[in-house]
Amino acid sequence: RESCPGLTSNDFILINDKYEFVKLINATSTGEAGYYDEEQVYLPVRFGNGTIKLILNGDRKNMVNWENGEIMEIKNPEKYGIPLEQLIVEKRTSLEPLLDENMNEIMGEDGEYISKETQEILIHQWDGRKLELKKTIKG
Repeated sequence: RESCPGLTSNDFILINDKYEFVKLINATSTGEAGYYDEEQVYLPVRFGNGTIKLILNGDRKNMVNWENGEIMEIKNPEKYGIPLEQLIVEKRTSLEPLLDENMNEIMGEDGEYISKETQEILIHQWDGRKLELKKTIKG
């Protein structure tokens, strides 16, 4: 099997209510041979009409997925019960091989290796001074 390791890391830095630079959160993604660990951060973005949306990386210029035309956002963020301007959502996804008792990858009947994806969502609240983890949702 081919292997092409990769790493992406994003540090999100802001100015707090005391006008100090603060590292808010980090998102790191790694991958090799088709398997990966990925962290995505969704930050609040206020648009000209006052609407606030949680956009991937808080990046208004690159918020559209050009493959499907959808906005890369958290849908219905109100369900978390945190004011949108304080809400930060972190998604962690991992794709790993299924292993047998000898720690060998298991191959399916179709000749492809079988993998398992896991995901967790971390709900954070930013109060202007610190980021507090409020909830973790496994899925």
